[in-house]
Amino acid sequence: MDISFGFDDFATELGELEIRKTRKFDRVWKIGHGGSIASPMVIHKNMLLFGALDSYLYCVNADNGKNYGGLEQVTG
Repeated sequence: MDISFGFDDFATELGELEIRKTRKFDRVWKIGHGGSIASPMVIHKNMLLFGALDSYLYCVNADNGKNYGGLEQVTG
């Protein structure tokens, strides 16, 4: 492959090119919730707490992904 930079006396050749896709993280667990996450996630005693757009606060075990149910948020 020739790459030109607009100079007559300057040429660059690319020999071998290898592209590899590497995964940095593996999914440990996946949880479905009732809407997009609408608040910053908080970690307390290995529990993930976050609010979703369905007006519920969710509590999930960080080790195994067990969902301890949604608590309806009080508004107003």
